[in-house]
Amino acid sequence: MKLSFLIIGSIIGAGFISGREIVSFFYGQNAFFVSAILCGAFSVFISFILIVKDLENNVVYSLVKPLVLISNFVIMSGMLSGLDSLQEQIVSIDHIYPIFSTVAVILSNIILYRGVKGVEKVNSFLVPVMIAFMIAVTLPSVSFSQVGGDGIKPVKLISYCGLNVFMSAPLFNAAGKGKSVIKSFAAAALSAVVLCVLIYFALSAVTAKGNSALSSPVPTLVLAGDMKIIYYPFAICFIFGIFTTLLSSHYPLFSLVENERSKLFYRILLSVSTLGASRFGFYNIVSYAYPFIGLFGAVVTVVIAISTVIFPPKPRRRTLHPQERTE
Repeated sequence: MKLSFLIIGSIIGAGFISGREIVSFFYGQNAFFVSAILCGAFSVFISFILIVKDLENNVVYSLVKPLVLISNFVIMSGMLSGLDSLQEQIVSIDHIYPIFSTVAVILSNIILYRGVKGVEKVNSFLVPVMIAFMIAVTLPSVSFSQVGGDGIKPVKLISYCGLNVFMSAPLFNAAGKGKSVIKSFAAAALSAVVLCVLIYFALSAVTAKGNSALSSPVPTLVLAGDMKIIYYPFAICFIFGIFTTLLSSHYPLFSLVENERSKLFYRILLSVSTLGASRFGFYNIVSYAYPFIGLFGAVVTVVIAISTVIFPPKPRRRTLHPQERTE
């Protein structure tokens, strides 16, 4: 279950929990078809990333790794920007004072010192809460007879799947090491089913609610507004969603420098840089950068899968530690 929670937490971000991401990508499409196709796509893509032996040593991945890291930098900045936007709404402190985002980036650094295990522990606690509240908010408004349009938009589906899997590929691959193929497939399939049920509920509920939800920056909070008792708890879950995505995008950047002398300086510089980039604003980052990252990610993931079959990565030679050489 820990692996499934890690996967779900990496994909359920600010845009997902707000419902805005789901509406932007899928409104006007058939909710049932969208959910069914995404379930299959997520299962296949995530399974591949989990079981591939050495993603870092893949020929294609090595070539595009700089772009992967840039994408993670952009997404991390977007999550920090989202926290500051939420800060303005919840505690009425202007987003020019990055209090929420500064606290979040400090916590993220502390957790990532534990590596993948640190992320798994956090997600194992936060993700069940997020799922429960997402269902509580959307299920009362779900209309199983009103599922949106008749068809789908393949480019939107590919872009969405690519964005989420590609962004978290380094973390997924690290988490999958040591896991059997069966466990990896099971974790990917369970994650895909949960994600796609939530997508179906959110898309159907927002569509049934109409313009008040569709035109809102945070459609699911409009749904939660009908149930005052869970309005603020759901806002907290919104923060949880941002934070789990922040962790998954921060992970490959955090792990980039291995030199002990340079680590601290690099990680401080990274934190300050992403806080600075977050000043571009949540809306601008999500609206203009995410679609390009999604399409790029989908194409690269498919090419990596093909290249892994044609050019399997060569196992790295183990370099002996100086003490081992003398023994």
